[in-house]
Amino acid sequence: QGKKPVSALQGWTQLLRALLSDLVLLAVCSLSFLQELGMGIFMGVSALFFKDKFDIGASELGLLFCVAGAGMVVFQGFVVGKFVKIVGRPVSIFLGWLLRLAIFFSLASLH
Repeated sequence: QGKKPVSALQGWTQLLRALLSDLVLLAVCSLSFLQELGMGIFMGVSALFFKDKFDIGASELGLLFCVAGAGMVVFQGFVVGKFVKIVGRPVSIFLGWLLRLAIFFSLASLH
């Protein structure tokens, strides 16, 4: 027989206990949440931003995101794995967050 299903409240309670028992896990999950929240906000307003600043329409923005995604696949496939082996996972995660933060600030500083 299978396990009894866990209710949503029990699931959230287990998650909260796990996060509070390991402060490093809490910090990583909090930073990941903020990063994804920022990315979601960026994706939501990027069409308006690029239209105002660069007069880029929906099809051009879609092509831009497609090229950026393809570049990410290639970069992650050939560079990131080797970089993680050299500097370690925690350092590479931290540097990735710093790089993304720098990119967001550079986009925000465009006039």
